[in-house]
Amino acid sequence: VLWTLLYLLAVFPPVSTVYLNFYQYGRRWPVHVGYVAVWSVFAVLYEWLSVKTGVLQYRHWHLSYSAALYPWILWMTAGNLALLRKLQQRS
Repeated sequence: VLWTLLYLLAVFPPVSTVYLNFYQYGRRWPVHVGYVAVWSVFAVLYEWLSVKTGVLQYRHWHLSYSAALYPWILWMTAGNLALLRKLQQRS
């Protein structure tokens, strides 16, 4: 349990920060699709490695579910940041 907590706290925030800092705001949609696709592949591979090393264990879940959801999650994460930036500019 301690290793899982360390994994969650030490990996997800920095990786999310890097993803959002290099997100291609203001570019055409093919650039967005490509960027999200690359990060989705990275996330699926990282999750697969986590399962293989025993850091992560599935219960009623499968890697294919994650592969289908990562693009949407990443797109929503970037959209959330864009919305927050617009709201901050208005205030």
